[in-house]
Amino acid sequence: LYLSGPAAKSYLDESLFSEEGVNVEWQSYQGYPVYSSIHNNFSHNISIIDLLFCSEEVNRKMITSI
Repeated sequence: LYLSGPAAKSYLDESLFSEEGVNVEWQSYQGYPVYSSIHNNFSHNISIIDLLFCSEEVNRKMITSI
């Protein structure tokens, strides 16, 4: 299984994965909760690195709720 973000749909060739027996699953980032950021400019389209380093309160449940 290869888990990828939706932006990769524009360049990832799923057939190459399929030829090797690897299924591609697309992650959806919709519905993730808004959290407070030290920069006061929350965006849904960023990585978990922002949550880890820029959140005023890192919520363990947010990180593990995939």
